Amino acid sequence: MSGNIHTAQIADKIRKKQILRLMAEMLAAGLLALIIELGFNFHGITEGYDPKGIYDHYTTEGGRLIYELKLDQPEYVDKLIIQGNVKKDLKYTVKLVTVSDMGGLEEKSFQDYLYTELNCGFSNINARVKELSISITKPDRVEVSSISYENQFAFNKYRFCFFLLTGFLVLLILVEHRMLLEKIWVLYLICTLGFGSIMAVGAGPFAVTWDEEVHYRTVHLMNPTGKTSSDEVIVANFERQGWKLNTTEELAMMRAYMDSHGNGTEIMEGYHGFRKEYITYFPMILSYQLGRLLGLPYSLNYMLGRLGNLVFCSLICALAVFLARRKKLLIAIVGMMPTVIFQSSMYTYDGGMFSFLLLGTVLCMNELEKERGTENIRGMILAAIAILVGCMAKPVYIPLLLLLVPCVYGKIKPLLTGKRRRRIAWTALVILGVLAAVVLAVKLKPFISSALSGNLSYGGDSRGGKTGMAGQLLTILQHPIAFGKMLVRDIFTFDNFRNYQDNGENVTLIFSQMFLNLYELGTLKNLWTMVLVPLLMLLYLVEPEGEKALPGNIKQIRKWNLAAIFLSVILIWLAMYLAFTPIGQGSISGVQARYYLPLCIPAAYVLWNRRIQIKLSRLRYYQIGMGAALVLTSQCVYQFLICGRLS
Repeated sequence: MSGNIHTAQIADKIRKKQILRLMAEMLAAGLLALIIELGFNFHGITEGYDPKGIYDHYTTEGGRLIYELKLDQPEYVDKLIIQGNVKKDLKYTVKLVTVSDMGGLEEKSFQDYLYTELNCGFSNINARVKELSISITKPDRVEVSSISYENQFAFNKYRFCFFLLTGFLVLLILVEHRMLLEKIWVLYLICTLGFGSIMAVGAGPFAVTWDEEVHYRTVHLMNPTGKTSSDEVIVANFERQGWKLNTTEELAMMRAYMDSHGNGTEIMEGYHGFRKEYITYFPMILSYQLGRLLGLPYSLNYMLGRLGNLVFCSLICALAVFLARRKKLLIAIVGMMPTVIFQSSMYTYDGGMFSFLLLGTVLCMNELEKERGTENIRGMILAAIAILVGCMAKPVYIPLLLLLVPCVYGKIKPLLTGKRRRRIAWTALVILGVLAAVVLAVKLKPFISSALSGNLSYGGDSRGGKTGMAGQLLTILQHPIAFGKMLVRDIFTFDNFRNYQDNGENVTLIFSQMFLNLYELGTLKNLWTMVLVPLLMLLYLVEPEGEKALPGNIKQIRKWNLAAIFLSVILIWLAMYLAFTPIGQGSISGVQARYYLPLCIPAAYVLWNRRIQIKLSRLRYYQIGMGAALVLTSQCVYQFLICGRLS
């Protein structure tokens, strides 16, 4: 008895030391973040001044309104402020002559926006200015009341929280060895919840990710009463207004505008009865509708819906990391990639879909690695449920259920002897065939009947052009060989992996589009694949010292994972051809690299081998992997949010 008490006392002392060490690490990260924030405000502290007006202006022959500032002595300018009555959204151009730290003159220019909702615009300058001009090409859209510039101390809470989080995670990776090796799911949660919260809040209360306006509309209309509120702000978010705000001041003004105008005074019809959307959008509906019941301001309520999705998706992924018997580091890093966190922190079912498919795949692999006959029926059922829930939004990943086939076979094989084996096998095949035929007939009936009646546009996505699933099905039936050749060609033509309607510079490497893509906010350029690609090679191809041996059925594992990947890829491209590609077009449109994210873990098992080993301890292996992942995620957040929207 005394021995147990002594052991408990030792464990309690260890826990207290861990808590104290974590508090010290948090304090150190906070001090570092504070020093960095003061560094960003150095010019405001040492040479700050209140706003100064710019009064010299003229109108060119072309009708442009020009405001000019010429200084005898260069001054450090933090922000440019334009105030007035904005009648219609417009773009203005700022040209600068700045003095570098080396004393040389440099010319710069950029464009910014004024919006009717704000009647005020802020532009970041952050340079020592000699000359400055503001060109308004359509002055009839705005009545300018004042233009000024300032350099003041301004504590940026978003930037402080970013560096606090990043510094804390760096210390955890370097110091907390036990947490890193045994509780990596905790590190995963800190990373995703931290960076995801910055994304959810900092992106602003309006659509920024793929189809977010569509998903938000669904969440808003999912009211159990069948009635919901409406006003100009809600309708604007239904239509994706596309505000491009790049300062904390503009973001605060937009939130204030939405709070004052998003009062929901009008009533509109919502969705009646139970729909599958209640499952696919569950965390967003719950948190969003809870916020409305509590009477929260519109902008806060909008972000609460996002945060509900983030917490739910992060917990599901953390559970997958926790339950995984192998590849914990790979699973954690894939889950903390910028695109995955971004999707989990916005209004979209993609985050939940990925989370459940990840969990289902992990549960499948846990059973698949076991010796034949020792599989757990409960584990297989839970795996199937997780995959089916994930496929409710996008059924193209249903082939992941194939991972359970050898598990089920191993469980029932002892029962299948002689004639009984053949009888049961044939019965199962007939039942599965009939079920597949019934499901296929039910799904295809409206499309076939529409095609026969001449309504070829039925079931298409209008964003893709003159689309129609009925028409495409008819096209495939008429030209099966040509369709097959096109399908194979397009799958292996990686140039078509880009954001929808993005006609600018293509990020040709699929890895950038898959992992480092924040859609409207931006995509990290190919330069960052110098970190990403070695990281993926480390995770997929290299094993550290001390890792467990390959399972005895590795060949079987590879085979079934490869089959699941192959069929899922086919279904992804087929789905986009049917729904998003104009009828009769000779190439498939709309496929994006992010659609491959749920296949990352199966791909790891296909590539898994012990031919490439590295003389790295498991600790160093984990530190390098998590460190590289942190570099990529923090760079995305810093570049596209802290600098892009929250400076």
